[in-house]
Amino acid sequence: MFTLLLASCGVADDRIRITGSFKSIKQAECYIYSPEGVFPGLDTLKIENGDFEDERPLAKSTPLTLLFPNFSELPIIAEPGEEIKVKGNAGHLSATEITGTEENELLTDFRLHNLKKSASDIQMAAAPRPSEIAKKESPTVTMTVRVSRLIKSKRIRRA
Repeated sequence: MFTLLLASCGVADDRIRITGSFKSIKQAECYIYSPEGVFPGLDTLKIENGDFEDERPLAKSTPLTLLFPNFSELPIIAEPGEEIKVKGNAGHLSATEITGTEENELLTDFRLHNLKKSASDIQMAAAPRPSEIAKKESPTVTMTVRVSRLIKSKRIRRA
């Protein structure tokens, strides 16, 4: 009953809710942590029947990281008053979709667009040339400019 009430209510302005659904997994544990130390240590997220839910206090926007049993990491931008939705396949975590805020959707688009590219190609995509910025040649350029701004503002860290 409590879960039903929680799901039907919006997220309070000083909290973050993260919900997730993974195919190809019934039960597991993953971890969530704040690289900037907003939350101390690691917290466990229990995945049951492929789903998980976490809600916690959050005073300001901050990057969070989901850490999976195979040591794969997935960055999330947490914003107070928002619900972040994570959806993917446990066998292909790099293709996981994260929605709920514009920043997470931009990061997902960027990650999915660069999924099969080499690390050097990804770095080049994250740092567009000034001529590309001025021309606004494609949606990819616009997205990478926004990701670069997030990195420069230290809202996300470059790997």
